[in-house]
Amino acid sequence: MAIPEVQESRTGFPLSPSGREGFKTTRRSLLERYVAVLQAVESTGPMRRTRILYRANLTWEELKADLRHLSEAGLIRELLWKEGTFYAITDLGLQALSHYRELCRSVQLQTPIIG
Repeated sequence: MAIPEVQESRTGFPLSPSGREGFKTTRRSLLERYVAVLQAVESTGPMRRTRILYRANLTWEELKADLRHLSEAGLIRELLWKEGTFYAITDLGLQALSHYRELCRSVQLQTPIIG
């Protein structure tokens, strides 16, 4: 029985014998998750948890923990309106994002883009 040959795709990921590209799974750091949440809220203004969840590409458990931490740190605030609970970025959160982007520029990294 011959073992099928595995080829590499243009992206460097191995191709299966059927020609489909393999999936590379990487976990984001806590900082990257926090930045994703801050960028999501910054991009459109106050938003509900579900919208943040989709924009930041997080699980429900990750989002709940991240929102709690960012609120406690004063980077986002919870707004209780009659339509429900919304989250907005604070001035401190905007400063944190600005510092993060400046750091990325100084080491010539690309900041992740949400949306």
